[in-house]
Amino acid sequence: ESQAVSDSAFLYYFKAEKMYDKLGDSFSLAKTHINKANLQYRASDFLGSEKAVFNALRVIKGKKQANNILYDAYNLLGLIYNELGEYENAMTYHNKALKVIDDEFLPVEFQSKATSYNNIGFLYLNLENYPLAKKYFQKGLEQEKLFIHKPYVYAMLLDNLAYSKFKLN
Repeated sequence: ESQAVSDSAFLYYFKAEKMYDKLGDSFSLAKTHINKANLQYRASDFLGSEKAVFNALRVIKGKKQANNILYDAYNLLGLIYNELGEYENAMTYHNKALKVIDDEFLPVEFQSKATSYNNIGFLYLNLENYPLAKKYFQKGLEQEKLFIHKPYVYAMLLDNLAYSKFKLN
């Protein structure tokens, strides 16, 4: 995947899924499903991505300390449903992603809250609700040490905030 060869990445994810399933390593299997879902999302295979995310959720169902996988799964489902124009589902999953953020399992360095606030703000941009979009972009920018830990998320939030302000005149 890092070499931008999607076909090979899919092949290796498929092989990894088989191996992790055989080993009974549910966390690695779920993470592989999420990685494959991200690749499918970037290739605009939204339904395939959705299926891979639900496979990951099925694998970790009932497992403790799976917050990082749950966050990735819910966040990606929010993005997928936003792309599909299913805004109510998108909001549901973005809110679920926010609820599973636990600084014990998802360190502040990951800036998960800032990412989620950006995604929710972007959803409101799509709905042309610019005041709410602006509010969420501002909340994202308020996250501690965002500029240090995730400068690209900081830049996205700043850009999206400027656009929402522009739309508000």
